[in-house]
Amino acid sequence: MSEAEWRLELACALYSRARISAVAGSHLAETDLITFQGALTGRNIPRSYSASDLHNDLAAMDRTLGEGLLSRTRPSFSTSRSLGR
Repeated sequence: MSEAEWRLELACALYSRARISAVAGSHLAETDLITFQGALTGRNIPRSYSASDLHNDLAAMDRTLGEGLLSRTRPSFSTSRSLGR
């Protein structure tokens, strides 16, 4: 087993035991998130996505894109508008 395969197996095992997030797993496996998610699917490891995972993903996007995604506020929608009134 190559080092890359070992890292992926370890990351999948830790993720399946809820020890690391998907983002951390992709970092440990030295793959992108999509590839890591595919590895989880291929091993029939169910994916979970918590509010903490979302926060971590947005923070990673902020670091990558520098867009300030975490500092943006939610758009407010009027009930009457969203119901088409």
